Amino acid sequence: MHRKDDTVGKAILPSALRRVLGDKFVSESQIRTRMGKSKHLIRSVIDVLVSQRMFIPWIAVRCPACHYVWPYCKTEEEVEAEVFCPICNETTPTEFVEFYDVYEVIAWPD
Repeated sequence: MHRKDDTVGKAILPSALRRVLGDKFVSESQIRTRMGKSKHLIRSVIDVLVSQRMFIPWIAVRCPACHYVWPYCKTEEEVEAEVFCPICNETTPTEFVEFYDVYEVIAWPD
């Protein structure tokens, strides 16, 4: 039986990306929270994981209309003048959209 989604219309914060996107994407703040280490150390670890192709950097967007967060593109050059939200079907100019760095997890280190 299908359960009613009680999160419709509620904000999805960057810290909740794992709940929304699953284990495939993580943010720097999620890793920092899990490991309890400094931002500088986590940034260094992420740089190594990206260089080893274990993480692939993405840019995530937060829709200002419905607050949905999703991986949008891989480089800043791919960002268009307007962002189309796949959930609420709103098109918003990029100056009104929040962007976040997230990482696609290809493999976790041992």
